[in-house]
Amino acid sequence: MQGSKLSIYLIAMALALFGATAAKADVLHIDSFVVNGPIGNPDAEADYIEANWGADDLTFLFKQAADETAGLYGDFFNVSEIGDSPTAVISWNLDGSGLELGYILLKDGVNDNEGHLYSLYTVTPDQVITSGSDQLVGFWDGEAYIEKNISHISFFGVGSEGTPIPEPTTLLLLGSGLLAIGFACRKRTK
Repeated sequence: MQGSKLSIYLIAMALALFGATAAKADVLHIDSFVVNGPIGNPDAEADYIEANWGADDLTFLFKQAADETAGLYGDFFNVSEIGDSPTAVISWNLDGSGLELGYILLKDGVNDNEGHLYSLYTVTPDQVITSGSDQLVGFWDGEAYIEKNISHISFFGVGSEGTPIPEPTTLLLLGSGLLAIGFACRKRTK
């Protein structure tokens, strides 16, 4: 009887591993603000966010502009066409990368007398979410989107690159091993 309890426990653990799905996140608008002149490259943008919003240890992940991309993690992000619209649809999937998305920064493409308009978003409900469904972002003033075209969108991770999250094949191997141990224990008790 003890072996069957162990088998049930191991099967339940395997199902929990196989049934695990990534939580879907939403973006939360923090602020839209004007800066005289562009902030600069992605490292300068990260420094600006850290200095003005109390974020620590940001990692530049990816930047999507209308005609160019930058960053090592572009394969993890999807951005609708930008350049001719005040809004964009974004999504990301950082599963297995060991990275956590923390902030999303939009910049407008026109430097008028007022400077460049930026919009800053963060990820909800917490910083541990690693994948997000399609999200609409733009230059939000609290009531509506401001009619400014998006020059680029930059994505920043929180903390340093973390421990990689197990891939589904790793979970499959682990679950199979647990099942094999459970069956071996059951066979031995008979």
